[in-house]
Amino acid sequence: MNDYSDQQRGAFDRQEEDGTQRFKKILADEANTIFGVKDAILAVMLRDGAATWQTVEGHLSAEYSRAQGEFTRFRLEATLNHLRRLSSKPAEPEDGPGETRKPPPAEAEGTGSSW
Repeated sequence: MNDYSDQQRGAFDRQEEDGTQRFKKILADEANTIFGVKDAILAVMLRDGAATWQTVEGHLSAEYSRAQGEFTRFRLEATLNHLRRLSSKPAEPEDGPGETRKPPPAEAEGTGSSW
């Protein structure tokens, strides 16, 4: 056999990789689940006027229970898992209300430039 036919066979073997697993990797990718979390937050905010981790999780859980199709359920499950990871993280100072950052120190009077 020549090298060309071996290369073709290798490419063909890679194409026969299980498509379901390939799609599940894509759907479970953190970058993709972020969009699902954002969509769920917006949906809850539009519906209720405000959103908490619990209301967003409840919204996603309700969607999951009604979901049909393997990929839809897998996407929702990955999004729920990402949301749960986010909600269990301690708040970062940039996260908004409740921040614990100290204000920047004010310049001492009489120092600095005078105009």
